Formats: sequence, structure tokens, C-alpha cells
Amino acid sequence: MKKWKDAGAIVFTVALVMMGLFMFAAPSLAAHDIEKDLTIHIGQILKKDYLVKLDSATSKDPSIAGVTMAASGTAASPATRVVYSALKPGTTTVDLPFTHENKKHNVGPIKVHVQDHIWSKDYTVDEEPTCMEPGKKSHHCTNEDCDAIEPGSEVEIVGDHKWSTEYTVDEEATYFEEGSESRHCTVCDAINEDSVTSIPKLKLGKAKIKSVKNNKANTTKITMKMMEGPSGFDFCYGTSKKFVNAKKVYVKNIHVVIKNLKKNRNYYFRARAVLKEDGKVARGKWSATKKLRIKR
Repeated sequence: MKKWKDAGAIVFTVALVMMGLFMFAAPSLAAHDIEKDLTIHIGQILKKDYLVKLDSATSKDPSIAGVTMAASGTAASPATRVVYSALKPGTTTVDLPFTHENKKHNVGPIKVHVQDHIWSKDYTVDEEPTCMEPGKKSHHCTNEDCDAIEPGSEVEIVGDHKWSTEYTVDEEATYFEEGSESRHCTVCDAINEDSVTSIPKLKLGKAKIKSVKNNKANTTKITMKMMEGPSGFDFCYGTSKKFVNAKKVYVKNIHVVIKNLKKNRNYYFRARAVLKEDGKVARGKWSATKKLRIKR
């Protein structure tokens, strides 16, 4: 029984000695959980802190994954930050040697697996289009920290005009021609052809006869009220209320004297505004009819 107790004590003592040696050899790593397999994707940058002062960080295939390191921690508790950079799909190993009490150790080898891009099926707009310049969209990588563009996925985007809600007069209406108005693009001033609307011709106002007088024998003088627009007036007169066989005269004035009227006859008079310009003629509506009996 004593022999078994002695043997157990010896085994326990050896175990304590081995643990002490490991603690002494790499005290910082004893409490550090080291991942021996890392999986990262193209474009990703992965940072890992190791609780020892590394001598170097070396990737066996730096074209797959590159590594850099920088000291961190304190003098009492040294540490090293290693940055893994995924460059292309594949697997490589990374050695992380360090020296403790003149002996070489290796945190690694760390196996690094680099995954390829995972391309989105949806498009991402890379350049917003305008009505003057096209934009671009493409498939991007969905991996975290990676925004790479899938080769050959770029598509041109045609921009839309930004139509104003207000109408702009394109052609002013005149007394002879209709005008037009439309909605314009607020960016390039293009015209929305579907919005083109005609503007009615300008209308001469309805003329008004101010007075009709029989001051002289067989003569009457008609005076019009002043109005804007016309270059003259058409005067129409006769003995018929409906102006059957009536006579007309055009005068560039607001006054007109009509002669050779028959005494003791009733005459009817009306007038309308007239605008003549470059061979074109515009006319307003006939005025109210005025009746006058020729007494002289």
C-alpha cells in the first residue's frame, strides 16, 4: 500500500514539474487560446493578438495570405498583433516564431484558408446617373469588409430627366399664332414632349362705341373708346338691324365720319378692333349695335 502511495506521489510531482516547465517556457501562451485554423475571405483583414513577443511572422505563400506584425502590450506583459490579409483563394500556413530563454518556439504553424468572393445577385449602383451622364452598376462581393466588383458585371445606367412640375413658356402666343408651353428638365432644360401644351392666341378685346352723333347733314361721327392692341377699327353700318347689305370701312383711328346718309332714316352701327401686322390680320368681336336716326 505504501508503494502505491509513493508511486502516486512521484507521478503527481512529475506532472507539476512538467506544467511548471511549460509555464516557464511560454508563460504568456499558457492562458492563451490559439486558433490553429483560420478562415478568411478575399479582401478581409483579420487582426489577432498573441501574448508573446514574436520574432517574426511568415506566410509560406504570401500570394494567398500576407501577414504583418506589430508589438503591443507592455514590457511586463509583452504581446504581438498579427494582421492577416486575404489576397486570393487557397490555403497557406503562417509561422509565428518567438524566443524564450534563448530557446526557439513557434505559436504556429497557423493554417490560413482564404475563401473566394461571393458575388451578390443584386446590383449595386456605383455611379448615380444623370440626364446628361450615364451611371454604372455592378455585382459586389458580399463578404464582410470586401466591396470588390465582379469582373464583367458592370452595366451602364441611363439617367432619367427630372421634370419640373411647373410649365415653361416655349413660344409666346400672339394675336396671329398660338404659343406653346411644356415641362422642362431641371438639370439639362430638355423638354418633356408629352407635356407640350398649346397656348391660345391672344384675343383683341370687344370694341365699345363711345358715341354716334348726327352733327352735320347726312353725316354721322362715330367715336370709339380707347383700348390696347388694335391698329384700327372696322366700322359696319346700314339700315338693317341684321346688317344685311351693310357697308364696311376700316379706319386707323378711334374716330370715323360717315357721309351720304339718308335723312329721316334709321341707321345701325357697330365696330370691331383690328390689328394688322406683316400682312396678317386679327379681329375682335363686334361691339354692341348703336341706332341713330338721321334728322339732318
